[in-house]
Amino acid sequence: MPLRWGILGAGSIARKFASDLRIINQRGRIAHEITAVSSRDESRANSFANEFGIGKALAGYQSLANCDDVDVIYIANVHSHHRDAVIQMLSGGKHVLCEKPFAINAKQTREMIEKAQSQKLFLMEAMWTRFLPHIIALLDEIESGAIGEVISIDADHGQWLYKRPDHRVLDHNLGGGALLDLGVYPITFAHLILGLPAKFEAIATLAPNGIDDQTSMIFSYPSGATATLHTTIKSATGIRAVVAGTQGRIEVERSFYAPSSFTIYGNDGSERTFQPHPFESGYVGLGEQAIEVERCLEAGLIESPMRPLATTLEVMELMDSIRERIGLRYPGEIGNSD
Repeated sequence: MPLRWGILGAGSIARKFASDLRIINQRGRIAHEITAVSSRDESRANSFANEFGIGKALAGYQSLANCDDVDVIYIANVHSHHRDAVIQMLSGGKHVLCEKPFAINAKQTREMIEKAQSQKLFLMEAMWTRFLPHIIALLDEIESGAIGEVISIDADHGQWLYKRPDHRVLDHNLGGGALLDLGVYPITFAHLILGLPAKFEAIATLAPNGIDDQTSMIFSYPSGATATLHTTIKSATGIRAVVAGTQGRIEVERSFYAPSSFTIYGNDGSERTFQPHPFESGYVGLGEQAIEVERCLEAGLIESPMRPLATTLEVMELMDSIRERIGLRYPGEIGNSD
């Protein structure tokens, strides 16, 4: 029996996800079928449905929550509205895969998690990076001691988003800025390797409308390791990551958060490159998280062991603390980490 998806939101990330579902169906696994798409703009829902051959194009989200032929919802609207959309879909009895950033703050994240657990429904953050082959291999190499004890991490994610003055990331009312939308990647990368820092420093340049144009962070860990992270919406940066250890280093090619490769440079002069088996033509990599959803639902799980909800909450709490340090607030927020 196919896994029946509903897609909430009809923007570019939803299109990439839908396209990837088509491709993973060709791998001979369980079928992933998109049975419905919803948007607040009915014309966008119709256009999306026509593009991907989806039977139902729905105006508004409640109709999607009420659909009997949908098993799991992919939340792909603006992150300022994730909390309400997730609660609405869970209330309709649907499992949920929610795009990153998962929410605006930790308070919203807790509400989403509590709702899923009370409903005994699956919920996962769509942190696609976690499920990509090079990240899985990188974590295995570090765990095996390939570079010794980790002593430092350097990672950045910058995009020039001011080229589009109407971009949602420039809108303060939509939770805009570099930290939540782009910075979540280097922060998550560091968290996957070293967990939560014992302390941190953060500085930011805030735009006149209140969003952060760029934020730089230094994390310090109990082991003595450090992570130096940077994110910006004012420049297209290298988007690379380096993990240094006592016996060598790992350099991840651009863009570290998307399908990529890495090279291990040993202190003894050795070099070894991990080049994953190439994905299918046109495949972005978002489908890997759909495969994880499928695996978890088949096993009767309500959260992913690879991306536990506690991990999502930890990262959101950390970003709350960073926001407090740099003075980043959003309209209508009731606290950050309460």
